[in-house]
Amino acid sequence: MDIVFRIISENDFEFLKDMLYLAIYVPEGVEPFPIEIIENPEISKYIDNWGRKDDFGIIAIDKNVNKKVGLIWIRTFPEEIKSYGFINEETPELSMSVIPEYRGKGIGTKMIEKLFEEIKNKYKQISLSVSKENPAKRLYERFSFEKHCETNDSITMLRKIKAI
Repeated sequence: MDIVFRIISENDFEFLKDMLYLAIYVPEGVEPFPIEIIENPEISKYIDNWGRKDDFGIIAIDKNVNKKVGLIWIRTFPEEIKSYGFINEETPELSMSVIPEYRGKGIGTKMIEKLFEEIKNKYKQISLSVSKENPAKRLYERFSFEKHCETNDSITMLRKIKAI
């Protein structure tokens, strides 16, 4: 498998929608949410009006079959429409997903490395929200994300930005 990366473009919005849906954690043995959940304002705000000044994303592509297999993106949010991992208006929140058949192959790790490479001089810190049971939590901890606060079922994590 030969994975290459490129910056998201306006032509990738449908893939962004697909990845938003796949970024919603569903525990093992639990029925997935209906696709319409991404139309809920609490979820859709992660991609609504994509292309704002601070919107940025990187797509992972399996070069052997020319298939988009993952996406990592960041977005800042205003105080009045706080995201799940909201810290402040200057701190972007990270979202990411890899299509199921490509998970566990190191693509998420490479996407995070590429993202930090691209934004290391732009932001002081970055946040995310992750379900407590989501195995991706270990990936984020490997990249020095630390618990900022938590709710009943999720953790908001924060990482200071520095070159990896």
